[in-house]
Amino acid sequence: MGGLAPTALLFRLVSPLEAHVPESAASQWTATTAPKGLFARLIGVLTSPRATYAEVAAQPRWLGALAVVLVVTGVGVGTLTSTEVGRRVFLDQPITMMESFGRRPNDAQVLQMETRIAHGPSIGVAGQAVAVVLVIAFDLAAVKTTLSGV
Repeated sequence: MGGLAPTALLFRLVSPLEAHVPESAASQWTATTAPKGLFARLIGVLTSPRATYAEVAAQPRWLGALAVVLVVTGVGVGTLTSTEVGRRVFLDQPITMMESFGRRPNDAQVLQMETRIAHGPSIGVAGQAVAVVLVIAFDLAAVKTTLSGV
């Protein structure tokens, strides 16, 4: 490297070949980064959201994110409804709502609710999946309506 100072090695040096390449051709050779995978995007949303959302907007891939949302919400609901406290909460909520409308559930209705609560983890996971799919369907319908100008 001849007479270059050691600090000059820290900076980008122009090679003899690059010196003869026009700027427009050189810009075509710039390195592009490979798109991030699902895990990198999930971490990126937390660590560098602006850059990650810009990449998501440029290259949207939604199936993996949908799967993660379904798994996380399903595990959360399944875990909550598999505990005694969670089952009690899921039983008390509809009873409280019925009482707020002036209706007191009879023993048969409470027994029916308790029976459904016993299957809480599987019903909760399936319910979350249906809810997420319905939200997506309504969002797509709203976007279609907006874009069609109706």
